[in-house]
Amino acid sequence: MIQEEDSDRWKRMIDMVKRIYEEMVINEEEELLDHASGDPRARSGAAGVMGFCMGGRFSVVVAPGLGERSQAAAAIHPGNLASDAENSAHRRLVSIAGELYLAIADNDQWCTPEQVSLMRDAPVKQGVVHEFELHQGAAHGFGVPGGESYHEAASERVWQKIDELFARKLGGAAR
Repeated sequence: MIQEEDSDRWKRMIDMVKRIYEEMVINEEEELLDHASGDPRARSGAAGVMGFCMGGRFSVVVAPGLGERSQAAAAIHPGNLASDAENSAHRRLVSIAGELYLAIADNDQWCTPEQVSLMRDAPVKQGVVHEFELHQGAAHGFGVPGGESYHEAASERVWQKIDELFARKLGGAAR
């Protein structure tokens, strides 16, 4: 993993990440689902989305963008989900057709206490079926085995919750 201390590599990575915009991710996910629907080996029906870090944020963005196609979404130590911006991800949860699982680290530089508060309240206010878990003693990156922030108990709990969500909403576990 690239560390902030490696400033040149960190700057290049952040520059690349900034070029990824939400509509691009939604469009690519729709294309992937369309492609999969043409594969006789693929199971038909609703899809689930999940991701870690930036992928977790995109899971929260993609789920409402896919409408009924997405029945399960999981975001594991996502970053920058909530802000004052009008198009902030936390303001668009009402469009989630399925169920949402948010697994947040209690020590995360990419998900401040203010963002945690907004993300805890937003699904409730918008009537979204969801589960919000704040993992005590976990830092950003807690779900990545072998990573310096790996937190085994939190990671195992998250996988259990994702498997339950996907089994309930999609008929099969995530792994």
